[in-house]
Amino acid sequence: MSESVTMILDINYYRNNYFLDPKGSNAELFLNQANKILVKLLSMYTGKDFQIDMKLNEGDFTTQIKVRDETSTEQIKRKVAKFGYKMPEHGVSLDHLRDDLSDLLSSEICFNPEFIGQMHPHDNIASFVAGIAGKFLNGNTIAEEVSRVTTYLEKQTIAWLAQSFGYKPDISWMTTVVDRKPLASGNITAGGTTANLTALIVARNKAFPDELFTIGAAHAGLHDAAVVFGSEYSHYSIEKLCGYIGIGSDNFKKIKAPDKRMLLRGTDSLEEKMWHAGRIKKKVVAVVATAGLTETGNIDDLYGIKKLIDKFEREFGYRPHFHVDAAHGGGFIFHPDFNIRDGKFKGIQHADSITIDPHKMLYVHYTAGAILFKDRKDHALLKQNADYLFKNNGCNDLGQFRVEGSMGLEGALQTWASLYALGKEGYQVIQDHVLQMTAYMKQQIKGNPNFQLLHYPEMNLLAFRYYNPRFSEPLNDEINSKAQKVMYDRGNAYISNDGLLHRKDESDPGRKMQVFRAVVIHPYTTEKEIDLALNEVTMSVEKVLDEIALNAAYAKNKFEPIPVGG
Repeated sequence: MSESVTMILDINYYRNNYFLDPKGSNAELFLNQANKILVKLLSMYTGKDFQIDMKLNEGDFTTQIKVRDETSTEQIKRKVAKFGYKMPEHGVSLDHLRDDLSDLLSSEICFNPEFIGQMHPHDNIASFVAGIAGKFLNGNTIAEEVSRVTTYLEKQTIAWLAQSFGYKPDISWMTTVVDRKPLASGNITAGGTTANLTALIVARNKAFPDELFTIGAAHAGLHDAAVVFGSEYSHYSIEKLCGYIGIGSDNFKKIKAPDKRMLLRGTDSLEEKMWHAGRIKKKVVAVVATAGLTETGNIDDLYGIKKLIDKFEREFGYRPHFHVDAAHGGGFIFHPDFNIRDGKFKGIQHADSITIDPHKMLYVHYTAGAILFKDRKDHALLKQNADYLFKNNGCNDLGQFRVEGSMGLEGALQTWASLYALGKEGYQVIQDHVLQMTAYMKQQIKGNPNFQLLHYPEMNLLAFRYYNPRFSEPLNDEINSKAQKVMYDRGNAYISNDGLLHRKDESDPGRKMQVFRAVVIHPYTTEKEIDLALNEVTMSVEKVLDEIALNAAYAKNKFEPIPVGG
């Protein structure tokens, strides 16, 4: 085992040694690490020794690469259409394949420091190298006999994550000590939606164990007997998954969130809705909180929800499953501002299950989600049998407790490698950097009279819009929507758009407004890239205003562009 790094390290250390510089300054490190793992695996696979010498030519590391090139969607369609709508009768050489594929992919999106619009990390060398290994080995973590090492790396990964969230990890596979306390469990998933599905199936099975194991969900009458609660800002997967598990999408009841947090008390609150369901004998299957809203990054009152569930249990005699969807926000668990005792994640340790996506703020390549259960007995409610796979001979066959029927090695290997390489300190340094850049971007937005920040940021997401009080709301919406499309087509930087539900207070029914949504995530994103992105917003809005006849001249005269460089 290699010696751990113990010195205090800054963002430049982690950039230079663990993340590919999109300008290529450390590309040799990236290629050498990738080739070394391939050489090692080839030697294992073939029994022969290989040696690859990799040396890059000196290059210019100042070239600005755009988020996307000028190729239009129609041009891409035409290029792909040249290969025909029927599968080729005869194949092509690998050289031919490489050339054609390289040409096609040259117009793909570059997730570089100017890409500030989605939860899409990139350039983590440890994750990339582990992903190469997973692809080469092509194992399946469904059963230990075809993933005899990765099975235990996945269990270790889940233990590391579970412990970070205040759960007691199950380490029975590495010790003979018997622990009678509830032990955590979980597994890597195909993504956050699958993790949420896993949690909701468990919640349903806990609420209706007899019916589901005898007559099944279709005949148990769950639609009339069950309800799930969550915020109106909950991820869209929760509503559709309630339909998938037989409860019904219409039985996912959305609680108002006027300050981007689920309303706990008062009219139309979680308390009022839960108690109403309890009184009419409708089973509250689960309460789903969010730690990092997709739109804004805000966090529900996790500890307040825990106390509300405690109170509900005392009054109605059963305890709804408490699930926290921390798909995006969960990666911040290593940052001191998000600690579980008195930080932003206070109360998350009381959740029965937690969704976290390593392929978001843990900087793991797609696809890698994870589901954690505080008590492995809950996870066991998913157990399935298949004699050809699960021999019940003492092996750790993770597929017995998965929703997925097959699962490649990449998700587990990439997550384990990233956690092992960066450690808690590495994540703290990187996340502290992106939070500082988010604060800088917030300052720039608030300092511009033409922009309106629409929430109090708690993470690395910012929802804002161009706003002219002399324009109608529909016209402001039109300008923001069109400007984002102009920005995307220009390709110099990227900030996404969203239809953000916005209300002034609890009594306001609210409306969806068109906004820009920034996600500051790349370790190489600095004030320079943020200034560039905001300047691109400014230029795109100006272009749209020029195209709108009504009030265009007036609006342009009032618009103060943001100078590049702040």
